[in-house]
Amino acid sequence: QPGSADAFRTQTPGQIDLFGQSDALVKHVLEGHDRGVNWVHFHPTQPLIVSGADDRQVKLWRFNEARAWEVDTCRGHYNNVSNVIFHPRNEIIISNSEDKSIRLWDLNKRNCI
Repeated sequence: QPGSADAFRTQTPGQIDLFGQSDALVKHVLEGHDRGVNWVHFHPTQPLIVSGADDRQVKLWRFNEARAWEVDTCRGHYNNVSNVIFHPRNEIIISNSEDKSIRLWDLNKRNCI
């Protein structure tokens, strides 16, 4: 059908349906940053999320089927946090900021290395 979500998916070259269906269900809303969130990354093996925002903070979140909650905040950037990821093999969070720095955070101690 023209105008349907399925028609749009098949008519738009290069578009990928990440969720396997036309609509995504919001399971959790994570609130805690004071300004806009720029990046979010899921841990590859643990139920953890890390986020970076314009409030200059890196936040660590835990989630399960029922809820999601803030675990801790890593502070140290002097400007907006642009990107943040979990290291794929080590217990490290890597963040970069508009303060022109890249910081490594110990995932367990939550301090800058």
